[in-house]
Amino acid sequence: MSQENVEPTRAVRIPLVPETRRHRTLEERVLVRFPGLARRLNAAWARLPQHSRLRRAILVRSVRQAFAALNRRDFDVLVIGLDPNVVYHPRADEPDPSPHVGRDAYERLVDGFVESFSEVTFEVLEVIDAGDHVFASTVLHVVLRGQASASGAGVSDTYVFVYKSRDGLIVEAWEYRTKQEALEAVGLSE
Repeated sequence: MSQENVEPTRAVRIPLVPETRRHRTLEERVLVRFPGLARRLNAAWARLPQHSRLRRAILVRSVRQAFAALNRRDFDVLVIGLDPNVVYHPRADEPDPSPHVGRDAYERLVDGFVESFSEVTFEVLEVIDAGDHVFASTVLHVVLRGQASASGAGVSDTYVFVYKSRDGLIVEAWEYRTKQEALEAVGLSE
């Protein structure tokens, strides 16, 4: 058997400081109004080298915007970075573990989940950029804090997501229970 020179997957870990906004920024209002511009901008930053400071800054800004939009239940902003045919894979222990295909299915899934809480906030603890120029993989370590609508009980849970992007748009996403599972899925370790 011949040996190949295989370069190990390298990642850039980016810790985050929480950000919450109650209203859309000017940039978000423009990108919702002109989705073609959002696609072009996403494709441009996705071509930057993985260790580029600009790429990291834009990735962090995009993640913050997406989760701030989720916290205020602004789904128009949330889906800006999604491919129209995005495939979302929930954890195997979820009530419906089958893949959800398309922006509408993703939006219904997220809306139903968020609506099960009277109060809910998502805080991104860390972003790991494990991608390249063709398919970028991003690992997000997220904490959910909230209050269940039905029981009123306080909820705190950790989620880890892996997003696969092409041309700056998320084409596939997976949800994991632990950070280690997610890192293994993209060929990394702690």
